[in-house]
Amino acid sequence: MFLYLAYCLAIVSGAADAAQRVTIKLTRIHNFALLAFGYFFALPIYAFLLVFVTGMPRIQPLFWWAVGRHLAIFIPASILQVEAHRRSPFILTASYLSLTPVFLLVTSPWMGTGRATGLGALGVLVVVAGVYFLNTTEALLAAKRPADLLAPFRALARERGSQFMIVVSLLFAFTANLDFIAIANANIPFYLLVDHGAVSIAAGILALLYLALGRKSVDPASGKEQAFSPQGSWLALMAWGPFAAIATIPHYLAWLWVPNVPYTIAGKRMGTILFSVASGFALAAMSRFGGKHEREREHWRWRIPGVALMLAGMLIIILWGMES
Repeated sequence: MFLYLAYCLAIVSGAADAAQRVTIKLTRIHNFALLAFGYFFALPIYAFLLVFVTGMPRIQPLFWWAVGRHLAIFIPASILQVEAHRRSPFILTASYLSLTPVFLLVTSPWMGTGRATGLGALGVLVVVAGVYFLNTTEALLAAKRPADLLAPFRALARERGSQFMIVVSLLFAFTANLDFIAIANANIPFYLLVDHGAVSIAAGILALLYLALGRKSVDPASGKEQAFSPQGSWLALMAWGPFAAIATIPHYLAWLWVPNVPYTIAGKRMGTILFSVASGFALAAMSRFGGKHEREREHWRWRIPGVALMLAGMLIIILWGMES
């Protein structure tokens, strides 16, 4: 029972994670400013929970060890993630998040936060097959020559957003374990207040440095210059805060019943991919009436089987591939 409750919480977390990613597509604000303002609007939620629900925790020394390492990995991963979603369609970028549970089968036992059963290997193979199939169809559709064994890698070389998301998926396989360690040595609201507060401050400093250097960036989808001012993006930025809270708190709560990082992250990633692909379809429908999301409509019938294989692999990992 607790396994399925944890899985449901992870799915809810994934749905909010997907909604958070939609705000990336709907704004032209610079990556640094998006992260700075977005995470800032999550802080009141964490402060409320800390003061009125949990209270201050007893902070163990290992907490600060985990937070420091988490921030060093999570900040560049977040910047890459925003850039990936702006460069490539959701059905491609979000699908590569299925690799995080695969990487966790290695990083979690190493970091002592969860272990897989023998069937976990089968789930891994199915996920990898889905990634390969997705890129094979991309190669077939983009190239004039017949596909071969290296065709998926050539397709991947053309899609910068997909390249970024593979790196992000690997980095998240470390940050998820560090989340678990930090929470075990404090509590959820205090950790998120410290961690997301630090991300907001760091991204704000990067934005100010970028401005001071006179640097400019162009939105890959629209070709228009990205703004550092939140003017015109307030609604999306204010939505980011609640979505960030819902994207993290439920799957952290799931660890109370199932202290297994790969299991809960596999559930979260399934929710993220399902809702991200649905969001891509919605953006594609909107683009029929004008807009910058035309690429979301490309090659659905070829891409969906690859996504389905990835989801099947994660289901195997969730249902039979984890020690609980």
